[in-house]
Amino acid sequence: MNKTALQKLLEFILSLFRGTKKEAVPPQEIKTTEVVIQPEIKPIIENIKQQPKEEIKIEDTNDLPVFVVKVANLVNDPNTIKLRKIIRDEFTGGKNGWDLQCTEYVQYRVQRNGIVINWPADRPRHGGKWADIFEKNKMYKVLDEPRDGCAVSFTKGTGDATGHIAFVEQVLADQAIKISEANWPPPGTYNERTIKKVDWQNKYGCRFIDFS
Repeated sequence: MNKTALQKLLEFILSLFRGTKKEAVPPQEIKTTEVVIQPEIKPIIENIKQQPKEEIKIEDTNDLPVFVVKVANLVNDPNTIKLRKIIRDEFTGGKNGWDLQCTEYVQYRVQRNGIVINWPADRPRHGGKWADIFEKNKMYKVLDEPRDGCAVSFTKGTGDATGHIAFVEQVLADQAIKISEANWPPPGTYNERTIKKVDWQNKYGCRFIDFS
């Protein structure tokens, strides 16, 4: 075999080895790895986006208080105990042995609408101070006009420096408000009434807190 033929044979053999190295990691193996990674990441992201907001759940309606107009709710009455359990004694009424307070009732009434009030550190939290507290801390909407489902803060005209707080059940066409409330009058009495615009605006200096 002459030199030229031998050289060509060697080059042919070397080319076979070089071809084998190029095909050692087939392209399809890389594609397979990418396909495996993506399905693992995507469901995790979707699950985070679809997380429902925390809801207030009361499993048994027997655990709910049942209020009757003009009936007092004293410290050891079933209604008072049930309500304080639901609001986790937010205002320490149970701990301090108080009859049902207006603030506790409104906290409960707002919570029944699926909202737990996020309280700042400000104290005291008297009913007549709610609007000032949330306005100062830039929390929730403080309004001069009523809306259904708002808390209504009585800043004057109650005969008590602490004021009063109630829950707006309905705003009527003439802007009179139907409210529900507790501790009006003491001790812990549940009440429902309609207040004309001229009274809530002038006599009571009412301001409204929208927790929605």
